[in-house]
Amino acid sequence: MSCIKMKDNCRKFSLSKWQDTRKPWLILIIVTIGLTCIAHFLFQEYLFMEPCEQCVYIRFDMLVMAIGGMIALINPTNNIIKIFSYSLAFYGIWLGLEHCLTLNHIHEVVHSENPFAGVDGCREIPIYPFNLPLHEWAPSWFLPTGECGMDTPVVPENAYNHLNAFQK
Repeated sequence: MSCIKMKDNCRKFSLSKWQDTRKPWLILIIVTIGLTCIAHFLFQEYLFMEPCEQCVYIRFDMLVMAIGGMIALINPTNNIIKIFSYSLAFYGIWLGLEHCLTLNHIHEVVHSENPFAGVDGCREIPIYPFNLPLHEWAPSWFLPTGECGMDTPVVPENAYNHLNAFQK
């Protein structure tokens, strides 16, 4: 444990006490929702990069972590709520790492010179946990429209004349 000095007083700081406050959970929510919004609004909507199946899974994983943080905000001192929140957060982290590694592998295979390297892991209709039809409920967020491993923008023809310098 370290000691933080505040006006000649020494207050003990520990992670176990900090997790009982709302601040770390709020940081988790802001970061995960912020990154999800950057992926959707900046890369997908503004830079015309269509998300693949793994990309929308990663969005889902980030939102699972955010939901864990939101549940913890209810009462961060309650151990049952905290365990459930940690479970959701680590489940989202685990799935996110799985999907990131899969996407990285697909990207390497697509851009390799091996003509016999097969790509596995791309569907048109994603399968979310508990068979949630997120691609039907929020298609602009959770329906894959791009091809796995291809990270080039697909600019609509009617938008060519309106692109700014950042988009070009």
